[in-house]
Order: sequence, then structure tokens, then C-alpha cells
Amino acid sequence: EIAYWESFRKQKSLIINSLKEDYPLVTVYHSDHECDDLVLYLISEYHKEDEVVIISSDTDFIQILNDYPDNVRLYNPVGKSYRQNTEYDYVAWKAMVGDKADNIPGVRGVGKKTATKILNTDGELSKRLEDPIFKVAFEKSYELIKLMDLEQDEEDMEFTKAELNTESIKSLFLDMNFSSMLEEKYLKKYFNTFQKLT
Repeated sequence: EIAYWESFRKQKSLIINSLKEDYPLVTVYHSDHECDDLVLYLISEYHKEDEVVIISSDTDFIQILNDYPDNVRLYNPVGKSYRQNTEYDYVAWKAMVGDKADNIPGVRGVGKKTATKILNTDGELSKRLEDPIFKVAFEKSYELIKLMDLEQDEEDMEFTKAELNTESIKSLFLDMNFSSMLEEKYLKKYFNTFQKLT
């Protein structure tokens, strides 16, 4: 298991470095913040009016749909479909339900149906928050789930864009045993996608 995770971390690092150094993509990095915080910042600062498609299976991005329902869409590449916006405050819903994958406990005894009912009933959340046990659990989870405002940290962001480096990418594919990707017909199609961005 240790060898597996070491290999995973090494591959992850190689892929991230290749995206930064070998592709004509703008990458953004901040040492203290996660990707979803950076995506929200980029939309709020640079793309408020633009059509934006976020490609991710992470449901945390639904809160961006709540904030920008008219111009942001969220595509789930695993389900191969667009996620729908919610009629309720997604952060409040998830704060009650929790998220095991992110180690967020939520509020004990509140499941998906109950959370939805609470948010769809006028005044029900305020009423529940009068219970100190509910309030503490809810607020702790809410703070962990809510995307952060990065305006004060903008100067610490690192923006980079490289040129398409086909030889370096081929070398990485070879090192990672992506043998099918190294076939000429697939490789040509793959590089054509990125050459359109240069």
C-alpha cells in the first residue's frame, strides 16, 4: 500500500508539472488554497459575465452554480453530464449532510431528505439553529465547505503558460507506459487539440 501511494504521488506530480511546463494552458497555483477556491476566484475576478464550463466530478463546485447560475455550468466527466443547480443553498445543505470524502461530519441525524426539507421550509433552518448542538455542528461544517474569498491573497498566486512541447509529452507518456497514446494516430489527434490553443 505504501508503494502504491508513493507511485500515485509521483505520477500526480509528473502530470501536474507537465501541464505547467509542456502545454499551452494557463495554470494557477497558490500554496495555501485548493483548486475549487482558485476557480471561484478566477470566475469572480475575471469571468463574471463570460460563459464558463467547470469540468469536475467534485460536487463542491455546485456552490459556484448557486452564485453564478446564468453563466457557469458544471460538467461531470465521470457521469458524462452537466450537474444541475440547486434551488437551495448548497453549502448549507452539505453542511447538514456532511461529506465523508472530505472528512466533514455534518449534523448528526440529518440526511439528504431532511436537509432538503429544512432548506425548502421557510424559517426552518433558523429554528434549527436555536439548538446549540445543531448550531455548532452546522457552523463547523459550513466553514469547511464554503469556498474561500482569495482577494487578499491574489499577490501570492502564480500564473504560468508554456508552449506546447510535444517531445517532452511523448517522453512522459513513454515513462508512464501510456503505450496506446504513443500510437501515431492517437498522438496526432491529441496534439491537434492543444495546437488550436497556441
